[in-house]
Amino acid sequence: MKILFLFLLFISQLLSNDKTVYFEKMGNHLIINNDNIFDITIKINNDKVYRVKEKSMYIVENFNEKKISYKWIIGDYYAIHDDNYIYNLPIPKNEPTLLTQGYNGKLSHKGKSQYALDFGLKEGTPIYSIREGKVVKVVNKIKKNCFKEKKSCPSNNIIIKHEDNTYSKYSHLKYKGIIVKEGDTIKKNQHIGFSGNTGYSSGPHLHMLVFKTKKEFTRESIPIKFKTQKGIEHLKEQKIYIKSD
Repeated sequence: MKILFLFLLFISQLLSNDKTVYFEKMGNHLIINNDNIFDITIKINNDKVYRVKEKSMYIVENFNEKKISYKWIIGDYYAIHDDNYIYNLPIPKNEPTLLTQGYNGKLSHKGKSQYALDFGLKEGTPIYSIREGKVVKVVNKIKKNCFKEKKSCPSNNIIIKHEDNTYSKYSHLKYKGIIVKEGDTIKKNQHIGFSGNTGYSSGPHLHMLVFKTKKEFTRESIPIKFKTQKGIEHLKEQKIYIKSD
């Protein structure tokens, strides 16, 4: 029975092409191993949801099912955003920048992207970290833009984990325009890459948001405050912003 169970686990993981999350069966316990450098929320057999810390394991007791299916997403559903934190603008200093789409934007900022922000930036504009943290995901090999094809496609992006277990994501970056790597610890206002026009993008810009994971196996974006030349602000669509010193 154990051999059959392990074989089914192997087939499940092979089909999912996922080598960073794997399982072991010990007696009537299932061990979930998370080999990623970020926390995950995982759902087993479309039923129970568990959180597993980065580079660690979680033991599910009294697991007697013969088959297993699973899916997971980045993040810990116990995360609580620090609402007092003031973020840094991701744009170059002394360069007035238009916020082309803000919170609840009509084009695409709905649902889990409700509190995303789009900065109108020419391709190749330096991008800076809005908060200190650890780089946990980098996609740097996308060359194309698929907006005219009217279908979704991946973009070059960076995901950074913060002290409160929330994450920031920077999207549509230039092909090979990311200058940090997974595992790097970065400072606030550190140069991390260059803006681009990859993925589902209507033109060169930076799409970014801060998000956390929910136990319902979804993500939610978070409204955040920035320090600008005018003070502490929630950014508004179609307004021009200048980075503070």
